[in-house]
Amino acid sequence: MSKPNYPLITSSSLFSIPLLYGIYKSNWILTTMTTSAMLCSIKYWMNPVEGYYKNMDLVVSKISGVYYFIYGVYNINNQYPKLIGYANMFMMLSFYNASCLLYKMNSPCWVKFHFGFHIFIITGKLIVLVFSK
Repeated sequence: MSKPNYPLITSSSLFSIPLLYGIYKSNWILTTMTTSAMLCSIKYWMNPVEGYYKNMDLVVSKISGVYYFIYGVYNINNQYPKLIGYANMFMMLSFYNASCLLYKMNSPCWVKFHFGFHIFIITGKLIVLVFSK
């Protein structure tokens, strides 16, 4: 058993913010996506080793991300929130790539970038939930 990654468990738990807002908006599909991504992420970071839970986290997070992106493209009518969403997505992908590179280089900073990646995910989810029709 590996040591839990508490900062990433914490940032994964913050997915509860868009989850609760999705409940408030009665958007059950996005709420279900966020709940699934949050639970898979927390489960993986509690014991971050190769295997089933890592693979499940990767698959669920990709499905959730693609679904949110497509949902936002088709359901946000105002161009300003879309522009902010695209900028957020660029930052999200940049932080994810940086965290992966730093992890491969055995730099302890990778956790900070992955934490930031989670914050950009939360922001993107909120943008879609707040500005979609």
